[in-house]
This record gives sequence, structure tokens and C-alpha cells, in this order.
Amino acid sequence: MRRKIFCSSMILTLCLFAFTAWVSFELSAQKIDSERSRLLEHIKLRVMNNVVTMFEQTEKIALLISENKDLISMSTNHYEEANAELERIKMVEETLSGTIFLNPHIETIIISLKNGRSYMSTTRSISAASLRLSNVYGLPQFDKVHDNQEGVWLPPGTFTLENEVAEAKYFRILFENRYTYSKKIDDEMIVTLVVDSKAIQLFLNQPDSTFAYEMSVENSDLSRTQAGVSDMVNERYGFEIKPHIVDSDYKAIKLQNVKILIAACIVLMLIAALSSSWFSLKMASPIQRMKRQVADIHNLENSSDIMLYKVKRKIPISFRLKLSMYLVTISLVGIAVIFIVNYYYATLAMKDQVKKYYFEYLFQSENSIEFNLKNSERFSTAILLDRKLQQLMQGEGSSEDVAKELIKQFSYQHIISKNINYVNIYNQEGEMVFSTILSFLNQQAIQKTAIYPLLEKSNGETIYFNERRDPFGDHVISIAKKINSTQSSSKLIGYYLLAVNEAEFKFLGEDLGIPSLNFIVADSNREIIYNKKDAAMAEQILAVDDIFHQDKGIVQRTIQGREKLLMHDALGETQWKVIGSIDTKDIFQSQREITLVYGYLLLVILILISGAIYLIARSISEPVQQLAMRIRNMIQGGFQDKHFPVIQSTDEIAELSVHLYAMIEKIQKLMSDIYTFEVKAREIELQFKQAELANLMKQINPHFLYNTLETIKWMAMELTNGENKASGMIHELSAFLRSSLQTDMKMTTIEEEISRVKAYLYIQQIRYGDKLKVKWAISPSAAKQQVIKFILQPLVENALIHGIDLKKGKGVIFISIQMVQQRLIVSVIDNGAGIEAAKLSAIHASLHVKAGDAHIGLRNISQRLHLIYGEKAVMQLHSKVLHWTKATIEIGME
Repeated sequence: MRRKIFCSSMILTLCLFAFTAWVSFELSAQKIDSERSRLLEHIKLRVMNNVVTMFEQTEKIALLISENKDLISMSTNHYEEANAELERIKMVEETLSGTIFLNPHIETIIISLKNGRSYMSTTRSISAASLRLSNVYGLPQFDKVHDNQEGVWLPPGTFTLENEVAEAKYFRILFENRYTYSKKIDDEMIVTLVVDSKAIQLFLNQPDSTFAYEMSVENSDLSRTQAGVSDMVNERYGFEIKPHIVDSDYKAIKLQNVKILIAACIVLMLIAALSSSWFSLKMASPIQRMKRQVADIHNLENSSDIMLYKVKRKIPISFRLKLSMYLVTISLVGIAVIFIVNYYYATLAMKDQVKKYYFEYLFQSENSIEFNLKNSERFSTAILLDRKLQQLMQGEGSSEDVAKELIKQFSYQHIISKNINYVNIYNQEGEMVFSTILSFLNQQAIQKTAIYPLLEKSNGETIYFNERRDPFGDHVISIAKKINSTQSSSKLIGYYLLAVNEAEFKFLGEDLGIPSLNFIVADSNREIIYNKKDAAMAEQILAVDDIFHQDKGIVQRTIQGREKLLMHDALGETQWKVIGSIDTKDIFQSQREITLVYGYLLLVILILISGAIYLIARSISEPVQQLAMRIRNMIQGGFQDKHFPVIQSTDEIAELSVHLYAMIEKIQKLMSDIYTFEVKAREIELQFKQAELANLMKQINPHFLYNTLETIKWMAMELTNGENKASGMIHELSAFLRSSLQTDMKMTTIEEEISRVKAYLYIQQIRYGDKLKVKWAISPSAAKQQVIKFILQPLVENALIHGIDLKKGKGVIFISIQMVQQRLIVSVIDNGAGIEAAKLSAIHASLHVKAGDAHIGLRNISQRLHLIYGEKAVMQLHSKVLHWTKATIEIGME
């Protein structure tokens, strides 16, 4: 049995712990991966928007070039004089170079004319002579451009040359693995911009990040995934972004989780082995003890030794229940340990993942903000670098000429951004020479603006300023910069001021499906630039010093009674802070979901182990139950059954059944001997009781005859010609004696006993007259009870003789016969003279003496009760001198 219990529990725990560890680990990993995928979708959307913004910016630049009449005119002109022609070409290419310089994602710009001329600026390594050969106007890949006013995108791989021409190698250098946008300017000219995908990738990827993005040509299989992460496809521009997640921390946590799980399972199995060994020994010890006890009883030779043998029993609960409780306990303890280990590492991994994902989203949001702000700035800078405008602002033209040129240049500002409120240009003295909004409110000098103190201290870098209230009363972001000469960088020729409204940050209003998510943009003075939600909460968040003492980090604080996780980072050149705040309960929602998954898993495991434990407990305990059932049947049959089946097995139960069979044979033999002895003893005792009872009944036989009384009764009636008191007395006395003479009847009913007493009291009532009063209290259930004959009248007679006779005045006898809890209680109470304590003790003592002259009636009743009822009958006397006496008989009627 020990081996069965030990092996069964070890097999169960091994399978259970391994299954629980594997399933809970896989469920946790799946839940984490599911959460990663969900969060990554938002990051992918943000990344895709950033890339699309760059491609849209490329289209806008092409549109600006096509609308730049001076540039188009300069490109189509031709001067016979060599120097003038060279200067014209240089001016066109300088304009293109400035545009590339201000837009790093654009690698090459080509203006191709139908007549074969072309102008190009590129960051690629191509000789100056080759630049003149890069005309794409007549190439077949650009045929669609001539029929499409919106422009055409050519993804990498689509640019091939059918004929090997001399320019082929240059085209391959320019267009191979590049995204190309070409737009028709007019029937004689097209502009082509080449986007550098590597520059875009550098823009998207931050150093030491878990996330990396690779830009490639759109694949036809849109559902293709890599490592569980789906690619992002943009059909309009023909590209896809492949996100890569290289998270060594997550892999390390998972590996550590596996190691700890294995270690935990090994430790749990060792504990299970020790506990199973102890438990199997404990479960088998009662069987061993029973075997010894059965052997001891089997060796006893007589019944007295068997009766005196003390059986040591220590099995408080059933064998199967105890075994089941042990298996359930050890299983639940192991499952709890495994769940705790898995939950700890799952929570650790989830927290790490969530923080990384939100930091990545924060980084991509910063990219969007910086790109949009710089986009507006680049537009203004590109215009101000124009050679003609530079010459005019350096004094070669009047203020009217400068304003006229600026109007022409800034007439397309809405193409770049609809979030620009206005652009102001100032001369070197700070006086306004141009504004996109003509208003008296906007005519002040640059020195009177709020941004000027910072601008004055600058060394040519761009200044960003959070202006709570501009001249028009609006909250804007002011971007200002000194305009220096392109000929001499130290020469100041003016200033420009650009005002961008809050709509530039509207994309930050996305909550990613999390209601508590909020993004705040604040300047170094903790002034709010952008906030989507509760302003009071934002103020409290900005009051957290750690946010402004670190460039980047995570802070956890309680804000307005809610636990918040605050992620913050510096915003590029502006040194503003972008802060993402979220309730920790929303971040760790997946932890609660993991707990719920564990709950369902636990329910499934409980169902499985309940079935397994039932089968194991049944297989082990079934022999014990069979043995117990056979013993129970033998006991219920009074050990009369001569057949006791022996269990066929090799364990302790089978051996115990053999010993029990031998013991039962011994018990049956002893029972036979005891039965014979007890029958003889009972016969002797019965004869003795019959003789003694007959002797006692003779002592109360009357000394007058029934016939004599009848004669006297008739004589008395003749004297009065009818019934009279004398005849009545004689009649009652005759009835009393008639019942007394029936010595063959030992038992009677209470009703008959009452009738006898009433006959007796009738006679005594005539004697005592008004001095005697009798009260009765008889319950119906008591009246039908069978009792020994002649127990009530002696009690009433004693009450008259020893109580009422000795009392002066009227006497009362109260007779009560009741059934109380299966006991017949007969009470006779009188208010007579009472009995002194010493005499009462003597009466009690005489009741247990078989012979004597005193108190014959009471002793007679007591002895007859003892003979018939044994310990079930009790007679007691209680009294208070000069007040009362109570005689009580209690008989158990079960």
C-alpha cells in the first residue's frame, strides 16, 4: 500500500506540475505577445504617418518648384554669353541644392526639359559633367508623368532601361533602390525628386531601441508577417515598413522564467517525494497497527481477556477522504507556486514591454512634432536663401522691392502647412518689411516681441518660443531666426518670425484605445504648450521636479488620487518636454487579464485532477472499503455468518483480511461458549425471582374472606331496604380485596391500579369525612401503561396513616401520574405531619433490606420494582416536618 500511495502521488504531481508549468507559461507568453501586437499597431500607425508625411512633403516641394515662376523662367532661358549662362545654371542648381539641404530625406532633384537640357542637385557622388546627362524626360518610365497633373511615384525596382545607353549607369546610381516622384511642370518640363529610404530609416530608428524599421518595396502578399509582427503597407506610395523587434531583455526574462520554472518543479517534486513518503507511511501505519491488534486478539484464549483488551483506534476520517485531501493539498500547493512564479515573470515582462512601447510611441510622436515644426521653418529658410531675395535685403533694392519679392515667394505657404498663422520678415534694424497678415496689431518691431530676448542671444540657430498670447490674442508657437547673408555668415541682414498654431499637435489627441492616456507638451518654464485633457491635472504633473531634472525617464506619482505613470523626453532642439501620462491600472490591465486566464486554467486543472484523484483514491482505497464492508456485514449479522471472503492481493490489506478471518473464527467460538453459559445463568436467576416474588405477594394477602363480606353487605341492605353507607363500604372493600386476591396476575394497568385506590379511598373517606380531600392528576398516556401490581395503594395508605392521621385539621392527598420523556412518574403527596430527617434516612435504608418488620409496604414495592425493572425503576421519599411528604416512583418504559 505504501508503494501504491507513493508511486501514484509522484506520477500525479509530476504530470500535474509539468502540465501546469507548460500551459501557464504558454498562456502568459501568448497574452504578452498579444499585448505587444496590440500596442505595436498604434506605433506602426504613428510610424506610417511619419513616413507618409515625408512623402507628402516631397509632393509639396515638387509643387512649390512647379509654381516658382522665377525658377521655371530661369530654367528655360538660355544666354549666348558663356558667363551669363553659367551663372544662370548655377542659380538654378543652388536653389535645388538649398531645397535638398533643408529636406534631408530628399536625395536628388532633377529638372528635365524636353529639349534635352536638365538641372540636377544630388547628395550622391556624381561628376559635374554627368549632372548634365541626367535628363529623364524621354525615358519610358516617365511616360505616365506627361499625362498626369498630380504626379507619379515610381517605387524601387521599376526603373529599368531597355537600351544600354551611356547614361544608364548614372540612372542606376540615382534611381536604383530609391523612391522617385516626378511631376509635370508644363508640356516642356518635368521635375523629379528622389527620396532616400536610408535617411527615412535613420529618422524612424532611435539608438539602442528595441524597435527597428526597414523600408522596402511593397510586397504583393500583404498578410506576410515576420516573427509575429505584420508589415505596414502603403499602396499609394508603393512602400512597406517592416518593423523588427529585437528585445534581448524580453528574451532574458523568458529564459529566466523557464529556468525558475524548471527549478521550482524540481523542488516541488522533491517536496512531493518527501511528503508522499511520510504520508504513505502514516496511511499504512493504522493497517499495521490493526494487524498487530488482530494477531493479539487471535492469540487470546478466553473471553475475559478479549473484553479487557484495549483497542488503539486512531482513524478519525475515512481512508479515501484522507488520501484525496492529501493529493488535493499537494497539487494545489504546487499549482499555486507555479502560478506565482509565472505571474511574477509575466508581470515583469509586461511592465517592461509596456514601458518600451510607450517610449517608442513617445519617440515617434516627437519625430512628428519636430518634422512638422521644422517643415514650416524649412519653407521659410528656403525662401530666405534665395539669391535674389538676399541681394534685395542687403540693400540692393527698396523695401517695396523686398516686400514684392516676399509676397511672390510666400504666396504658397498654405501648401506647406495649414497650421501657419502668419510669417513676418524684418530688416536688420528690426523693422517689419513683410507679413502674410496685414494688420495694425502685427506692425511692431521685432525688438518688441516676446521672443526677441532669446533671438538676440542666438548664434544663428532656430529659436522656439511658447507664446501664450500673440498680438492677435492667440496661443501660438513662435519660431524665429536671424537671417544671415549667404555670402558672409556673420553678416545680419534681417529676421523672420513664424507663428504656428496648436493644430500642429492635434495627432497627440489619439488615446490609443486607453481612456486615461494624455500627452502634454511643455516648455522649460513648465508652461503648457499643448494639453488634451484636464488642465488642473496637467499643472500637477508639470510640478513633478524629476521630469525636468532628467532628459528622459519614467516617473510614477499619485495625481488627484490616481496612480499615474509619467513618461517624458526632451523634444529635439526646442528642449521642450513631451510627457505621456497614463493610469497604472490601464497599463497593467493585461496583468488582470493574466490573472483571469490563470483562474480559468485553475478551474480546468481542478476538474482534471479531481477526476485523476478520484480514480487514484478509488483504486487504492477500494480494498480497504471492501474489507470494511465485509467486517460491517459480519457485525450486523451478529457474527453468525460462517463465510468471510479473504481479499486476494499481495499488500497489507490482503494480509489483514487473513488475520481478521482467523480472529472472527475465534470470536464465533467464544460467543458460542458465552451464549451457553448465559442461558444457564438466566434460568437460575429467573427461578429465584419467581420464588421471591411469590413470597412477597403472600405477605400482603388479606385476613378476611370475600364471601363473608358479601353476606354482611346483604344484611346491611335488608336493614334499610336498599343501599346505604355500610353496604357501600362493604362493596368497595369487597372490590379492593377481590383485586388483591388475584395473585396469578403480576402486571396491571394504571387504570386498574387507580380503580383499586379509589375503592380504598371511598372507605377511608367515610371514616375521615370532611377532614380528607383527594386530588388527581392523571395523563391519558400514563393511564394505559403496564406496571407491576399494587404499587399505588400502599403509598396512599402511608399518606393517610403517617401523615393525615397525625395532623390537626384538614388533610389533602394529591395523586399525580404522568409520562415524561418515556418515563412513568407516580407521585403521592400529602400535607400531613411530615417525617423527621433521621427517620426518613432510616426508611430509605430499610428499602434495600430484604427482610424486616418495619416499613413492609414500602420495602415490598421497592423490592418488586427492582426485581422486575432493575435499574430502570427508582423510588424516593422527600418530606418537610409539619408540612408535607412526597413519595415518588419513576419507571423507565422504553
